[in-house]
Amino acid sequence: MAEMESDQEVNKLAAIKAATLDLAKALGLRLESGHRLRISAQPPIRSAEPEDKRSLRITMARAWATAMLATDREFGSGLTGAPAWAMLIDLYISQVDGRPVTISDAGHAARVPSTTGLRWVRVLEDRGYIYRQDDRKDGRRVFLRLTALGLERLELVLDRVAESDTKIGLGRMSLIE
Repeated sequence: MAEMESDQEVNKLAAIKAATLDLAKALGLRLESGHRLRISAQPPIRSAEPEDKRSLRITMARAWATAMLATDREFGSGLTGAPAWAMLIDLYISQVDGRPVTISDAGHAARVPSTTGLRWVRVLEDRGYIYRQDDRKDGRRVFLRLTALGLERLELVLDRVAESDTKIGLGRMSLIE
């Protein structure tokens, strides 16, 4: 009986793989040459509760930032959503890394002109997600930081993404050289 369930799971995974490859082909996407997609029937090895939730969140944020850059590279800029999200992700990663972010840095992270970046900074400030902090060494410069509310909301999103990954099992996929 267990063998039959295992065969059914393998068949489901094979169908998912085929559908994924068909979708990628329809979208004009391709794997790097020499790579194949492999999907394991075994779930990714994870404990019931992540060892370090903060580590998982930062991993998800970095993956999200990488995905936004890759999307911009392949499809052209502006297709990954509002610049505000790119700014929030960058602020989160920067805060974890201890790297200060200026207003112009935030605009660069969102890949928008400085005037557009400034407009989005104001929107995020008005909604209470970020605040400005004067540079103690250079009075002309201002850094951006996440507020407690901004941090809380961002971590909630990252937690939900991590939960979704656990349910979907994207951790089972890997490229084979």
